[in-house]
Amino acid sequence: MQVYLFQEREQALRLYAENDRLKIRELEDRKKIQHLLALVGPDAGEITYFHKEPPHKVTISQKQTQPTGREPLKRTKTVTRRKSSRGDEAIESPESYKKDNQTLLLQVEALQAQMEEQTRLAKEQVESLLEDRRIRVEEAQLQHQRDQDRISALTDK
Repeated sequence: MQVYLFQEREQALRLYAENDRLKIRELEDRKKIQHLLALVGPDAGEITYFHKEPPHKVTISQKQTQPTGREPLKRTKTVTRRKSSRGDEAIESPESYKKDNQTLLLQVEALQAQMEEQTRLAKEQVESLLEDRRIRVEEAQLQHQRDQDRISALTDK
């Protein structure tokens, strides 16, 4: 019975690890979307909202804007490029490094939590197996004693 319990716990830990990976991936994807939206600029008829949790079947219809005859100015972001021996490379800003550091910190925290859970599970498994072993040794000793008593009772007759 305990074997099944430990297998379920291991499966739960694998699912937690996958969930952590997916959350980090979602965070990275959101950052990429924000970056791409910043590069392209907002569209006149489109608004994007980000929720921490997805809404439960909520739909909001948008009113269509009437064209005014003027084209909206699109903001573009310029990326500084420098020549290197490998060719053109974009110089990354400290902000992008900060975002990468945040993602890496989340990964480290998730891995530390997973490692702690795995360690705790392993300790519980070892303790359980040692307890099972102790019980089986006691049962074997009792059975041996009963057999010895039965043998001595039969030899006395």
